[in-house]
Amino acid sequence: MGGRRLRIPYEIKQEAIWIVRGYDMRKRNYERMRSDILNHMTAGAGDGAPHGTGVSDQTASKAEQIDRLERYPEVKKMRAVEYAERQIGQDVLNQDARERLRKAIVQNCKSGRRYPFERLAVDEFSRRDFYRRKDKFLVDIASFLEMM
Repeated sequence: MGGRRLRIPYEIKQEAIWIVRGYDMRKRNYERMRSDILNHMTAGAGDGAPHGTGVSDQTASKAEQIDRLERYPEVKKMRAVEYAERQIGQDVLNQDARERLRKAIVQNCKSGRRYPFERLAVDEFSRRDFYRRKDKFLVDIASFLEMM
C-alpha cells in the first residue's frame, strides 16, 4: 500500500467501526428475513390485499420482497462491510497472509483493546501499514454508504 495517509473524520470512523461491530447481528437478521420470504408458501397472505394464486405471482412477489429487503438501510450496512472486506489486501499476493490480515482488521474493529496489532499475528505487516489498511477498510465502508 502506498505511503499516502487516508483522512477519515473521527465521527465517520467511529460510525464505520460500529457498523463493523453490528455486522454479525445484521447478517443473522438478514438471513432470517430472507429465509422467511423464501419459505413463505403464500406471499403476502392475510394482509387484506388481493393476490394472484399462480406460482409465477408468488415468485414475482418473493422477488419483490427480496429486492425491498436488499434496500433496507441495515442490509446496506451489511453489504458495505462485505464489500470493504473484499477490498482488504488486494495487493497482497499470499492468500493466507491476505486472509489473516482481513480477519485481524475485523477483529481489531470489533475490539481494538482486546485485539491490538501486537496480538493479531500479522507479522508480515508493520504496525503503521496495518493501521493504514484498517483506515482504508473504514473509508471503503463510509464510501459505500456515501457517508463521505
